[in-house]
Amino acid sequence: MNRRSFLAGTVPAALGVHSAHAQRLPVVGWLSYATAAAAAGSRAIFLEGMAENGYLPSRTFTLEERYADERIDRVADLARSLAALPVNAIATYGAAVRSTLDAVKTVPVLYSFSGDPVDAGFAVSLTRPGRNASGVSYLSAELNGKRIELLREFLPHLRTLAVLANPDHPGEGRDMAVCRLTAASLDLGLVYYPARNRSEMESAFDRMPAANVGAIMALSDIVTVQNRVWIANAAARLRVPVIASWAVFARSGFLFSYGPKVEEVHRQLARQVERVLKGTDPASLPIEQPVRFELVINAKTASQYAIAIPPAIFARADEIIE
Repeated sequence: MNRRSFLAGTVPAALGVHSAHAQRLPVVGWLSYATAAAAAGSRAIFLEGMAENGYLPSRTFTLEERYADERIDRVADLARSLAALPVNAIATYGAAVRSTLDAVKTVPVLYSFSGDPVDAGFAVSLTRPGRNASGVSYLSAELNGKRIELLREFLPHLRTLAVLANPDHPGEGRDMAVCRLTAASLDLGLVYYPARNRSEMESAFDRMPAANVGAIMALSDIVTVQNRVWIANAAARLRVPVIASWAVFARSGFLFSYGPKVEEVHRQLARQVERVLKGTDPASLPIEQPVRFELVINAKTASQYAIAIPPAIFARADEIIE
C-alpha cells in the first residue's frame, strides 16, 4: 500500500473517532429572548456555573445558542430547533420561558423566572414540578414589604405610595397582598396602578398627581424592565422617586433596588442543568429560590430629589451609584 492510499484510509478513520467523541458530549441549548450582546452577561455567569460543576464548553459539553433578538414570536421556533438537534437540556430565562415550554414537551427545560411557576402553569408544585421542566423562581413576595420599609426610612414623611404592576404577571396577587399589608402597618396610603404595556403606564402616571402620590414602587417583570428608563423619566417629571427589586432599575435612574442578585440566579440555573445531565428527572427536581440579595442605591437620583440617604442604609448597601 502506498503512502497516499494509507493516508486516505486513516484520515477518515481518525475523523470518525473525533466525530464519535463529539457526539458523546452532552449538548445544552441556551435560549434567550434578548440579543446575543444583551445576554452576554447572563451567558457568562451561566457558563461560570457550568464550569464550577465540571462542564466546560467544547471540552465536556457542547453549547448550542439561540437568540430571539427581543422578538417573542421567534422563541418557539428557536426552541423547536434546539429540541430537533437534539439537545440533552435547554436553559432559558425570563420572557422566553412560556414560549419554550409551550413548544418543547419532552426535552428537559431548566429556566429562571421572575414569577410564580405554579401560578403560571409551569409546575404542579415547587417541590415536584411534575413535567419536563424545573428551574429557579425569584418571586419573593415578602421582599415587597422590606422594600416599602426601606422606602419609609428614606422618606419618613411619606403618606401615599403608588404601586405599578402588570396584573398578568404570575404571582402578582401575592405581591400586592404583601404590599397592602405592609403599607397598612406603616399607616401608608396605597394606590394600585395596573399596567400591562406602555399605554397603560402612561395612563397611570397621568392619574398619579390627583392621588397625591409621594413615591412609586414598580413590581419587576418583563414589562417594567423593558420600560424602566421611561418609568424613571416619567417619575422625574412628577418629582416622585421610584423603587424596584432588581439592580438594573437602580442603574437606570430609580432611587434604589432591593432584591435577588439576578446574575447569580443564572449560576443556580447551571446547577439545575448539571443535575439533569447527570440523570435527575426535572419532574422531581425542586424549583429553587434565590440565595443572594442586594441593595443598590442611586446616589445621583437621591441628590436630584434632595433625599438624604440614611447612614444605616448607606452602610448596608451592596452598591452605591454616584
